[in-house]
Amino acid sequence: MNIKATYHFVQFRFEKEPLSHHVPCEVLKETAKSYYIKLLAPNVRGHQYGDCIWAGKDMVTFPKAEVDTTNEWWQN
Repeated sequence: MNIKATYHFVQFRFEKEPLSHHVPCEVLKETAKSYYIKLLAPNVRGHQYGDCIWAGKDMVTFPKAEVDTTNEWWQN
């Protein structure tokens, strides 16, 4: 599959507000409820660069496809 995506997770800190993290990843496999991803950043919840983990589908987002509108009628 090997699709570039972004893995989102929240790190809770003691007596402080939680931190939201966005980490690049690569989707390798897909099931009905989760993705098997390869992390493309170091030190993600104790995992190293290149480690593979299972992540819920709601924690992984894909980049939006860009649509070319240069030849559309409103661009004249």
